[in-house]
Amino acid sequence: MRICLYLDHFLYVAAFIASLVYSFGDKETTRRTSGLITVLTLFSAWLLQGILFAITFSRSDLNALDIRGPDLVTWGIALAFMLLSVSTKLLRTAWIFTGTILVISLFSFKTGEDVTPYLDLSPKLRIWGSIHLITSFVSFSALLVQALIAILYLLKEHSLKTKRFAVIEGIPPLDRLSHFSNAILWIGFLLLTAGLLSGGGWSKLLYGRYLTDDPREAMTLLTWIAYAILVNLRSLPRFKGRPPPFIVTGK
Repeated sequence: MRICLYLDHFLYVAAFIASLVYSFGDKETTRRTSGLITVLTLFSAWLLQGILFAITFSRSDLNALDIRGPDLVTWGIALAFMLLSVSTKLLRTAWIFTGTILVISLFSFKTGEDVTPYLDLSPKLRIWGSIHLITSFVSFSALLVQALIAILYLLKEHSLKTKRFAVIEGIPPLDRLSHFSNAILWIGFLLLTAGLLSGGGWSKLLYGRYLTDDPREAMTLLTWIAYAILVNLRSLPRFKGRPPPFIVTGK
């Protein structure tokens, strides 16, 4: 298992390097080759991660699932990027996504000493725990992807205003970025809500109360409140119909 994890991280490193060459390379042949390497290595890493998660989930090992949380986040980001790349030309910006994946994947090397051990849990508690962990980590993936798309939106908008078109080459149109950002924001918020509710139910069954002194619960609740405000701001006349980047910057 450990060898597969190292191989997975190596593939993400290769994808990041290849995406840099593709985005900033000069020769067309080099860019074509590096683009193919980016796609192949990213898909291989995503597939390998999916297999490892399937094995972990089949064993009902909540400790391993909790420790591999950052990997689940990177798996979700890679999946979202590949799905978005089917309908848009996002490959020129792949280095942003693969770089984010690389940074997050560094957290998956922890030993698990800071993770609460889940021992002798009933099948009902394991189901609740699995739902909570998976929905929470996947929601973080969606919200991170939404943030990256919002950054691309603001970058392209600024570049169009300053007429620096070389900066925005390969970035989709603003209306498509806005559509993707809004859709992924709702997906991430709903998954985060599911993770929060399932976590409360799990905590109630496990400890007899909905909230404990775990700082991760407080951070998740604060994150949910922040995104609940963001989602509701979009219903106000000032922000109605505007993409999340405008709301974040207050424009």
